[in-house]
Amino acid sequence: MGANNGIVSDGYMNFGFIGMIMWAIVLSFILKLIDNIGGRKDIKTTIAIIIIPTLSIISSPLPTVLITHGLLFSLLLLYLLPKKT
Repeated sequence: MGANNGIVSDGYMNFGFIGMIMWAIVLSFILKLIDNIGGRKDIKTTIAIIIIPTLSIISSPLPTVLITHGLLFSLLLLYLLPKKT
Protein backbone atom coordinates (compact mmCIF):
# COMPACT_ATOMS: atom_id res chain seq x y z
CA MET A 1 0.00 0.00 0.00
CA GLY A 2 1.31 3.44 -0.87
CA ALA A 3 1.64 6.46 1.34
CA ASN A 4 -1.86 7.89 1.30
CA ASN A 5 -3.39 10.50 3.49
CA GLY A 6 -6.10 9.62 5.93
CA ILE A 7 -9.08 11.41 7.33
CA VAL A 8 -7.19 13.81 9.59
CA SER A 9 -4.79 15.05 6.95
CA ASP A 10 -7.56 15.28 4.35
CA GLY A 11 -9.68 17.39 6.69
CA TYR A 12 -6.71 19.66 7.37
CA MET A 13 -5.84 19.92 3.68
CA ASN A 14 -9.36 20.92 2.68
CA PHE A 15 -10.54 23.10 5.56
CA GLY A 16 -7.66 23.61 8.01
CA PHE A 17 -8.07 22.85 11.71
CA ILE A 18 -11.84 23.26 11.48
CA GLY A 19 -11.87 20.57 8.78
CA MET A 20 -10.17 18.10 11.09
CA ILE A 21 -12.96 18.59 13.61
CA MET A 22 -15.66 18.48 10.90
CA TRP A 23 -14.32 15.24 9.43
CA ALA A 24 -14.12 13.70 12.92
CA ILE A 25 -17.76 14.62 13.57
CA VAL A 26 -18.88 13.29 10.19
CA LEU A 27 -16.92 10.08 10.72
CA SER A 28 -18.39 9.58 14.18
CA PHE A 29 -21.87 10.10 12.72
CA ILE A 30 -21.20 7.50 10.01
CA LEU A 31 -19.81 4.98 12.51
CA LYS A 32 -22.80 5.52 14.81
CA LEU A 33 -25.09 4.97 11.80
CA ILE A 34 -23.31 1.70 11.02
CA ASP A 35 -23.72 0.66 14.65
CA ASN A 36 -27.42 1.50 14.72
CA ILE A 37 -28.28 -0.16 11.42
CA GLY A 38 -25.96 -3.13 11.89
CA GLY A 39 -27.18 -3.84 15.41
CA ARG A 40 -30.52 -5.01 14.03
CA LYS A 41 -28.96 -7.32 11.45
CA ASP A 42 -27.00 -10.56 11.58
CA ILE A 43 -23.47 -9.76 12.79
CA LYS A 44 -21.73 -11.90 10.16
CA THR A 45 -23.65 -10.24 7.34
CA THR A 46 -22.97 -6.79 8.76
CA ILE A 47 -19.24 -7.45 8.98
CA ALA A 48 -19.13 -8.88 5.46
CA ILE A 49 -20.83 -5.80 4.02
CA ILE A 50 -18.97 -3.12 5.98
CA ILE A 51 -15.42 -4.47 6.36
CA ILE A 52 -13.82 -3.29 3.09
CA PRO A 53 -15.22 0.26 3.06
CA THR A 54 -14.33 0.67 6.74
CA LEU A 55 -10.78 -0.49 6.21
CA SER A 56 -10.37 2.05 3.44
CA ILE A 57 -11.16 4.86 5.91
CA ILE A 58 -7.62 4.44 7.26
CA SER A 59 -5.86 5.57 4.12
CA SER A 60 -8.36 7.45 1.96
CA PRO A 61 -10.16 10.78 2.13
CA LEU A 62 -13.70 10.64 3.50
CA PRO A 63 -15.57 11.67 0.31
CA THR A 64 -13.62 9.04 -1.62
CA VAL A 65 -14.51 6.36 0.91
CA LEU A 66 -18.17 7.30 0.76
CA ILE A 67 -18.49 7.28 -3.00
CA THR A 68 -15.64 5.37 -4.65
CA HIS A 69 -14.97 2.73 -2.00
CA GLY A 70 -18.67 2.07 -1.59
CA LEU A 71 -19.48 3.05 1.99
CA LEU A 72 -22.73 4.75 0.98
CA PHE A 73 -23.76 1.70 -1.05
CA SER A 74 -22.85 -0.59 1.85
CA LEU A 75 -24.97 1.48 4.24
CA LEU A 76 -27.90 1.37 1.84
CA LEU A 77 -27.53 -2.39 1.35
CA LEU A 78 -27.29 -2.94 5.10
CA TYR A 79 -30.38 -0.82 5.66
CA LEU A 80 -32.40 -2.80 3.11
CA LEU A 81 -31.52 -6.22 4.53
CA PRO A 82 -34.16 -7.89 6.71
CA LYS A 83 -33.77 -7.85 10.50
CA LYS A 84 -32.15 -10.82 12.20
CA THR A 85 -34.47 -13.60 13.28
